[in-house]
Amino acid sequence: MKKLMIVTHKMSGGGCERVIAQLLTCFARDGIECKLVTECGVPSFYDLPESVEQIYLTFDSTLPAKKIPKAYRKLRKLVKQEKPDVVLALPEKVNVWTVLFLLGTGVPVVVSERNDPHRHPESKIKRILRRLIYPFAKGFIFQTKDAAKYFPHSIRARGVVLDNPLDVSRIPARFEGERRQTVVAAGRLHEQKNFDLLIRAFARFYKTHHTYSLVIYG
Repeated sequence: MKKLMIVTHKMSGGGCERVIAQLLTCFARDGIECKLVTECGVPSFYDLPESVEQIYLTFDSTLPAKKIPKAYRKLRKLVKQEKPDVVLALPEKVNVWTVLFLLGTGVPVVVSERNDPHRHPESKIKRILRRLIYPFAKGFIFQTKDAAKYFPHSIRARGVVLDNPLDVSRIPARFEGERRQTVVAAGRLHEQKNFDLLIRAFARFYKTHHTYSLVIYG
């Protein structure tokens, strides 16, 4: 592979965006020409290699449904011009449109499922679109075996389960001093993050470990 194009919603400060930034850094380091295409005109929250060009399909901070066709026609034109070896689409909200609008270009599209497909997307229409359009993708990346099992064999056969990449150079040295008895969690205070489960589990733990506390940053 010499040319890669990644398509995503926007490069805000989330976990999916962090993974994209890490992938781009690794691919660029290996001499692969990378382009990052975002639906929205928002600069990347994460640092990207200087060699990576970020292209906006719109200059909006979000992409309303009525602008999807125009934005993805622009993507199709861009793919025909650039002729990447592979297009990687993620997360789910861009996967369906990327596969659909790149049909017939001859460029393989690999989609990455970043959420639990049993629960996302919540929209019935979007779930139907996923079922109809996903079979046209070239390959699939799943985060867990359970996510892969959701899909039929025809899709699983073209998929692979990959853990999130980890930049070991950013891992600090092990702390050797006295630790505070605190359990820390961080993330959006949203149902998807399932902090309810953490709180219930900690409540059981606390019954026998009264010196511990739970702190959630969100």
